[in-house]
Amino acid sequence: MTKNPPPTSISDYFIGSNRHLKILCFQLQRAEIERRSTKRALRWLKGLSSNRESAWANRNTMALQVFGYDSDERELWQIPEVCQFMQDLHRKWKYWFFFASHEVPTLSVLEACILGAEQVSPGVQKVDTAKSQRYFAECAEAMNRLFERFDFPWEENDRIGAGIMKVYQDRATRQ
Repeated sequence: MTKNPPPTSISDYFIGSNRHLKILCFQLQRAEIERRSTKRALRWLKGLSSNRESAWANRNTMALQVFGYDSDERELWQIPEVCQFMQDLHRKWKYWFFFASHEVPTLSVLEACILGAEQVSPGVQKVDTAKSQRYFAECAEAMNRLFERFDFPWEENDRIGAGIMKVYQDRATRQ
């Protein structure tokens, strides 16, 4: 999740010298965040998870972008209205682990916004371990339900799970 994204809704990024990665970006606007209007975001997110083909094609590709806070020096997880918006969204849709790309910081920023965080050092935040474990279990359970619902191969669940664990391990080494 970023405050200053390129103005595109679907982007292709090159990471490293030889990897091509599809990133599906959803742009959130400050006005809808301040109104706590999750309707548009929820419609888009539910569209991703509404049928087997869409879900499979968009697994591990999503990034959220937040516009309108460019002049705010705080990190997104330090802005109360952004956190409230993400918490509202999470109460209604929990498939972050299946859809969020592991190559961009969407998962880490989402967790910090949803659970609350404290800054450990510049660019590094810490989330309460017990809350994080509950959140992790909740999101993993939602992902497993999606695999069961659409009869996806469990090998892909293992691959996505390994990517999520890497995100968490990378975060732990920065703390």
